[in-house]
Amino acid sequence: MDKQKGAVTLRDKAFQTIKGHIVHGDWAGGTFLSEKFLSELLGMSKTPIRSALDRLEMMGLVKLSPKQGVFVQELSLKKILEFYELRLSLETYAARKLTGRMDEAFFRKLDENLDLQDEAVQRDDITR
Repeated sequence: MDKQKGAVTLRDKAFQTIKGHIVHGDWAGGTFLSEKFLSELLGMSKTPIRSALDRLEMMGLVKLSPKQGVFVQELSLKKILEFYELRLSLETYAARKLTGRMDEAFFRKLDENLDLQDEAVQRDDITR
C-alpha cells in the first residue's frame, strides 16, 4: 500500500509523543518507562516504540538498560548547553569543509541522493 506523502509513521508518532512527555517534564529524570506501559499508552505495538526509544537514546533523552528497561535521562541546563555546543561545532565544521566545494555537480548529486532517500522512505526500506 502506498503511503501518502507527509504521512506520519507510527514510529514517528511514538517518537514525538514520548519526546514531548520528556521535554515537557511529564516524566522526570530517572523515571522508569516499560515498553508495555508505552505500548498501552500509545495504543500501538512494541516495534515502533522500540524504534522511537532507539532514536531517543541517541539524542540522550533516555537510557536503554538491558534486562532493566528504559529510564528517562536527567537533563540539566549544563547538559543541554553541551549538546548545543557540540552540534554548533559539528555543523560549523561541516559548513566550513563544504564551502567552495559546492558546484553544480555537487548539487545534482545531492538532489539524486535526496530522491533516493525519499523513495526508500516511501517503501519503508530502512536499510536504504
